[in-house]
Amino acid sequence: QSNRFWTWAEANKSGGVNYLINYGTLATYEFSVPTIEQQKEVVSKVLAAYELKQSYRGMISATDEMVKSRFIEMFGDTHKRTEDSRQWKDVVKIVNGKDYKSVQVEVGGYPVYGTGGEMARSSEYLCPENSVLLGRKGTIDKPLLVKEKYWNVDTAFGVVPNATVLDYIYFFWHCKFTDFRLLNKGTTLPSTTKADLLNLWVLIPEMSKQKEFASIVEQADKSKFELKKSIEAIDKVIMSLINESL
Repeated sequence: QSNRFWTWAEANKSGGVNYLINYGTLATYEFSVPTIEQQKEVVSKVLAAYELKQSYRGMISATDEMVKSRFIEMFGDTHKRTEDSRQWKDVVKIVNGKDYKSVQVEVGGYPVYGTGGEMARSSEYLCPENSVLLGRKGTIDKPLLVKEKYWNVDTAFGVVPNATVLDYIYFFWHCKFTDFRLLNKGTTLPSTTKADLLNLWVLIPEMSKQKEFASIVEQADKSKFELKKSIEAIDKVIMSLINESL
C-alpha cells in the first residue's frame, strides 16, 4: 500500500487497455525490510488506527439509524392516506430533466446531477435549491437531497416541495422511506412516470414538527461530518506509518 510501490507499479505496468505487472518485472522490485520487531511495531500502530477508524464508521451508522428511528417515532407511516395527507400533485412540483451537453461548462456554473451524484457543470439550472432528485430511468430507488441550484439529466426528475406546507428535509426523508420500485413501469430498465409520482400521498404534519425533525437531521449531519473528517485523518496516519516504514 505504500506510495513508493504504486509509483513503481505505474512506471512498470504493461498492456494497452487492461494494465498488468508481469511476474518477472515484479520479482525485481526492491524494498527495505525492517527487523521483525520494527515490523510488528508498525503493524500494531496500523491495526490500532484501523480499529479506531472502524469505531467511527460504526458511530456514523448508529447516527443514521437514530435518525430513521426518530422519523418513524415522530411521524409513523407517512404514505398512508389520512385526513392530514395530500397527494404529491397538490404539494410538490416535478421538473423534467434534460440533456446537458448544450449548456455544459468546464468550470463554474451549476452542478449537473444524475442519480449517481454530480457528473458535470452547467451554465444554467433547472431546479431550485433544497429539492429532491429522483430517478426516472435506471436507479429509481435512491433519492438525493440537493441543497443548491442544479441541472437534472434527462433520466431524473427534480421534485420541488411547496415550502409553505413541506419542509424539504422532512420531504426528503419521506422519499427515503418510499419504495419507488412499486411504481416501476420498465421491463429490463426500471422506470417511473411523472403521473405516478404525482399520485402518491404524503402526510403533512404541523410545520413546527417538521422543523423539529429537520433540526435533528442537521445536527446528525454535523456529527457525521466531524466523524468523516476524523476518518480521513486516520487514513493519513495509516499511510504515513506505512510509507515511513518502507
